[in-house]
Amino acid sequence: MFGLSPEVLGMLVGLGVGLISLVLLRGLAEHIEERAKTEDQHQSARLLRTVAVVDVFLFVVFGYFVGPMVFD
Repeated sequence: MFGLSPEVLGMLVGLGVGLISLVLLRGLAEHIEERAKTEDQHQSARLLRTVAVVDVFLFVVFGYFVGPMVFD
């Protein structure tokens, strides 16, 4: 398919899933932040934002390794 290797296809799919996850987790963090009354709730929102960014990277790496099993 378009001359792309299975690894690259897996990475692209992982990037797509990671970006969707980023949007959803950041939206959830924003929702929590708006209603936060305690420092623990603010900290939870910050943690969700961090996880959202790390998630994108992990899905791309995961896609690199799973891509050959799916697209090969």
